[in-house]
Amino acid sequence: MNNFVSAFADRLVGFLEQKRALGFSFSNTTDFKFFDRMCAEQYPDESTLTSEICYAWATRRNNESVKTTARRMPFIREFARYLLRNGEQAYVLPIGIEKKGQKYIPHIYSHTELSVMWQAFDSIKPTKVYPVAHLVLPALVRLLYCCGMRPSEALNLRMDDVDLCSGKIFIAEAKGNRDRIVMLADDVLEL
Repeated sequence: MNNFVSAFADRLVGFLEQKRALGFSFSNTTDFKFFDRMCAEQYPDESTLTSEICYAWATRRNNESVKTTARRMPFIREFARYLLRNGEQAYVLPIGIEKKGQKYIPHIYSHTELSVMWQAFDSIKPTKVYPVAHLVLPALVRLLYCCGMRPSEALNLRMDDVDLCSGKIFIAEAKGNRDRIVMLADDVLEL
């Protein structure tokens, strides 16, 4: 089913099944797969969730932000608690070991910067590979900017999600797996 290969394979499947039975979707099993691969490669003979394994999981990777590393911590804690509930020994990673990242400071574009950006997108030429780039990219960027949409939300839109009469855009399974509706401003709707 999930092709887990480490000594934790059966228990990872059981943990996943239990979480799904409790109503969690877990359609994205990336953490399960990465954890399984890490254990298979670095701890092939270890069948107990030790502090060494937990701290290896908690170590920040080269291509990772502090926030992404912190996002992985609940997985290993919940897996440890699952093992403990099933009578096994397991180390539970303490809360608070995650380093706080720098607070994100958004960039507010000036009118000049926005004008330069809109001019750049409006001057895109069609190519043989992407003959509608000059139409799609300016509209996409304005949709992102003017409606506060995330790139994945805009790229996953279907024709049925957009009502050009009312200016309503339906976004399925946005952040937090929640649906939401965005209303287009008149100038964006015209575009």
